[in-house]
Amino acid sequence: YEAEKTRCLNFERLIARDERRVSHLDSELKQARRELAELDEKHRKLIAQVKAVQAELALVQEEKATIQE
Repeated sequence: YEAEKTRCLNFERLIARDERRVSHLDSELKQARRELAELDEKHRKLIAQVKAVQAELALVQEEKATIQE
């Protein structure tokens, strides 16, 4: 009986430890997803800025070509 009781207590401790670990990993996953969303947003903004600069550069090059003619 005592051995079985000890095994049950150890099993319950393992379950509790695993539940804490799962909770911790879940928190880390949520944080990583938030960070990923922030990085995706920054990436989209940077892409938009690069495209705007490329468009501006194309206009400047056209103006330069027109002036040279």
